[in-house]
Amino acid sequence: MEVFKANLYYLDIREHRNMTNDPPYYTVYTAKPYELSIYVQDKMEFQGMIANIGLRWDLWDQNTKYNPNLYTPYYMSYVENDTVKTKYVGKETFSTKSPLAARLQRELACRSRLQQRPCFI
Repeated sequence: MEVFKANLYYLDIREHRNMTNDPPYYTVYTAKPYELSIYVQDKMEFQGMIANIGLRWDLWDQNTKYNPNLYTPYYMSYVENDTVKTKYVGKETFSTKSPLAARLQRELACRSRLQQRPCFI
């Protein structure tokens, strides 16, 4: 048995909160993340045992850029006249591409024909 699956998402988040501050706090996030998965499974029958073996590969990509400063991504700190100030810099600082995440998993399940009890590995 072989299965291939792919999902593509479109995220468009526009959240405004605390508009009385200067600058106002708001979140604008647009991304098109996707995920892929491939699954292959085979069933083997022996004299006293049935075994199912499988292999699954998953891939995730957020498909967006982000600011590596995770604590204050929209603000930049600088020093002016011996005073630390912050400046709103916006989305133009989002320069780092999100990394791909992938995982390979195995499956092995066997059971005895006599007892019909499964054992999973």
